[in-house]
Amino acid sequence: MRFVILAVTLLVSTGTLAQGSAANTEPSPTDMSPAQFLAWHDQLAQDLRTRRYDYVNAAHLAEISKAQGTIHRLLDGKQSLDELSAEQRTELAAANAEIYASLDDAKLDKKVCKQQHVVGSRRPRQVCQSERERRELAEQSQRNMMDRGACREGSSVTCSGG
Repeated sequence: MRFVILAVTLLVSTGTLAQGSAANTEPSPTDMSPAQFLAWHDQLAQDLRTRRYDYVNAAHLAEISKAQGTIHRLLDGKQSLDELSAEQRTELAAANAEIYASLDDAKLDKKVCKQQHVVGSRRPRQVCQSERERRELAEQSQRNMMDRGACREGSSVTCSGG
């Protein structure tokens, strides 16, 4: 246990854990220097060219690239956020938020495979769907049940949203 605490303390003190990686943290320009913030976005841009983000389509990549261009334009050569006007800070925050919105929307298209048991068979089958496809299927199933009258008051089937 002491080793784990020591290792985490060492990582935090060297900045490895504090900065995070492009995959699992969302840095804010107020939490780091402009140089660190730009380095984080450069790493994200590099990561987006790998298979790790293969679910990010061209439209999302274009949005992210444009927002990162705005971030670079605003922060290049700056030592502190104090050098930015209030309008520039707002533009910086909006560009950063746009990047996360694009990444979150793209995550809905990431395929996830699960084993499903098929009625009448002993062997499960692998079904790969994106979160967006799962949601659409669930909504369609709910609409079908409502259309058939299975969701009426007093029914043994419980439906929501209708």
